[in-house]
Amino acid sequence: MTGLVEVRVQLAFDETEVLGALVDEDPTLAAPVNGFDAAVEQGRRIEAHAKAWITRRSRELLDGLAADMVRLTDSDDESQRWALLVRHEDLDRVAAALDALSGAVTAKSLGPLPPYNFVSLPVRPVSRWGFG
Repeated sequence: MTGLVEVRVQLAFDETEVLGALVDEDPTLAAPVNGFDAAVEQGRRIEAHAKAWITRRSRELLDGLAADMVRLTDSDDESQRWALLVRHEDLDRVAAALDALSGAVTAKSLGPLPPYNFVSLPVRPVSRWGFG
């Protein structure tokens, strides 16, 4: 992993833009519903579609910026967090690409960091009592 560093990226999408994109893809998501159960079910469908759309769009935006990328746990504010494995000499290019994002997405980044999320450590078998 010589010359590679990790850059953590947090992408936050504008909710109005996401919902507009979802309705453009599937107009049935905006169809009126009758009853509480139908409204709850429609809300669940919208949430599932929104999460899938955001993940897909995040991958599209980050694709090509890194040698590898890993999705991290989402933050409490519904933004997506990613770890990018980047060549040290490409840091300026990655920063410029993230700064160029505008409109429906806001990007924050942290790095360079050691590539923690890309290190595979061998697993040592442990006895059932927890001793090595």
